[in-house]
Amino acid sequence: MRFNEQSLPLKSLQLEDTVYRITTSIAIDKLKDSIAALGVLDPPIVRKKDGGYQIVAGFRRIDACRLLGRHDIRVRVLPTDIDESSCVRLAIADNSFQRPLNLIETARALNLLAGVAVDQMDLSRQADVLSLPDNPTLMQKIISLTSLPAGLQSRLAAGELAMAMALELKRLDSATAESLGRLFADLKLGLNRQRELLTLLIEIARREKITVSELLNEPTLRNLLSAPEIERSQKAGQLRSLLRRRRYPMMSAATADFQDLVRQLDLGPGVQLVPPGNFEGTTYTLAITFDRLDQLRNRRLQIENLLRSQALKAFFEM
Repeated sequence: MRFNEQSLPLKSLQLEDTVYRITTSIAIDKLKDSIAALGVLDPPIVRKKDGGYQIVAGFRRIDACRLLGRHDIRVRVLPTDIDESSCVRLAIADNSFQRPLNLIETARALNLLAGVAVDQMDLSRQADVLSLPDNPTLMQKIISLTSLPAGLQSRLAAGELAMAMALELKRLDSATAESLGRLFADLKLGLNRQRELLTLLIEIARREKITVSELLNEPTLRNLLSAPEIERSQKAGQLRSLLRRRRYPMMSAATADFQDLVRQLDLGPGVQLVPPGNFEGTTYTLAITFDRLDQLRNRRLQIENLLRSQALKAFFEM
């Protein structure tokens, strides 16, 4: 690629034009210190456009020079006959060949590349050359991340949110998606727990004919999530319990009754009373463990005491 390296006034660069920006990073303190000490070792790439210069690569280097109070910067100017496809590939290569890209940076890169590719096969081929994912299905999922609300994109870039969850949140309105993304990141929940809470929230909201945002803003939930004295893991557990009781009131009541029964029975070691799954049935299981005959005799005595229990009798007559 032919370049004309020269010094340009910073004011001649079209800073508001971020078409080719790939990086999500805004932290440039270390880069600024490096430029202050050694200068710009890798000049940004620009091209002439509309009486000024469009930035193709090197946004952070240019930002750092501006913060240092400089008026000029050494750049590489592309030839005037450069095509759009070459600009896109240069912008991506300037990032992807220097460091691993985060999800949003990858999404931006693939989105740019999709705009200049001839077809899906060409897109996959060019993506592979530029060290980007080249599986068509995965590529389309990643590209769709560029339409997420800004807050969710930031959380994805920071690794606070999984792509699978971001794609599920994408189906919701922006405000709700942002709220849930913030909730999951603040509580540092794993993907399975995120999915469980999302399902509970959506099902409760649908059944009660309210929005998820309205549900999250109810005093009980809001007070729990904003309580500074409650540890993060405890908040997550209490939130899950609150939502499950609200979503499954009958099962929650049955669980509480059963737990109270077990406490009253005081079964002792080696004997366990197991309820039907989700309390959907009437068949209970009595599990007995032993490794000696005298233990088995003790288990028999425990079972005989269990059969005389008034608490057990009352429970099954409810």
